[in-house]
Amino acid sequence: QKMREERHASLEKKKAIVEEAEQLAASTDWAKTTVRMQELQKAWQESGPAPKDTGRELAHRLRVAMQAFFGRRREDLTTRKKMWSDNLARKEALCEQAEQLAESTEWDTAASGLKRLQVEWKGIGPVQHARSEAVWGRFRSAADKFFARYHQRHEVAAAAQLAEHEALVVALENL
Repeated sequence: QKMREERHASLEKKKAIVEEAEQLAASTDWAKTTVRMQELQKAWQESGPAPKDTGRELAHRLRVAMQAFFGRRREDLTTRKKMWSDNLARKEALCEQAEQLAESTEWDTAASGLKRLQVEWKGIGPVQHARSEAVWGRFRSAADKFFARYHQRHEVAAAAQLAEHEALVVALENL
């Protein structure tokens, strides 16, 4: 009688676990739902034995709910990784363009080009978090380098002109 009561209590716990898992199977809150599904799996194991016929049916329903959720989660992650990879390639191409423009002395053309690249950067979308800071730092440093030179362009032009004059003076002295 006691075993029958324990199995009945276990059966009720397992039913509640299965019902919650079936509700969570459609969730897209991957992090929270994953944690909760793992907790449900652990609770299932700790809930004890249930009558065989009903226990098998419930175990099957739980497995189907778990596979549905984790399958969708895996597909979503694969899709996001592909998107992150594509976005990273596009952002690295922008970095290369920005690095080329950073060395330019055609000030207005390069400045408008870098501003266009910045707008394009914002429209690309996210990359994998681990790579995000590195690629952003690379792009940002190229832009900062150019705009630092851009704000000192008169000094750079004056230094180039001074070097030209000094070269002329040396050439005249040699004559």
